[in-house]
Amino acid sequence: MDKITLAALEATLRLFLDEQRAMENVPTLAMLRKTADELEAVAARIVSKMGATCELRVESDIGFMGGGSLPEQELPTRLVAVRPLRMSADELARALRQGTPSIFTRIRQDAVLIDPRTLLGGDEDEIVAALTSLLQAA
Repeated sequence: MDKITLAALEATLRLFLDEQRAMENVPTLAMLRKTADELEAVAARIVSKMGATCELRVESDIGFMGGGSLPEQELPTRLVAVRPLRMSADELARALRQGTPSIFTRIRQDAVLIDPRTLLGGDEDEIVAALTSLLQAA
């Protein structure tokens, strides 16, 4: 390790000395703390900004914390379910992954699922812009 790596590690670890500061500034912790109401509001805003190029719904679901120390820990979430009219869910998901920025989604029952829990500030508009562009081009 060099001095820059050690300095970055020190700055990160210092965040964890103040729990409130860590919860606000560490993206993963902020995502895990989002409430059902916050997730519902983000999902509803995404749906309201989209045009009639697809079928959109807000759905309740369960997410998972990931493959680290809590791979099976469930988290209730709200999803935006996007059912495209002129392309398959697989095609839309692939195009989103290959776009800039890359947007990773899940697919279930011919719908592309977007979990607002994984979005940072400003991501909403990028999601809407990418979806609108891809769906209008189809």
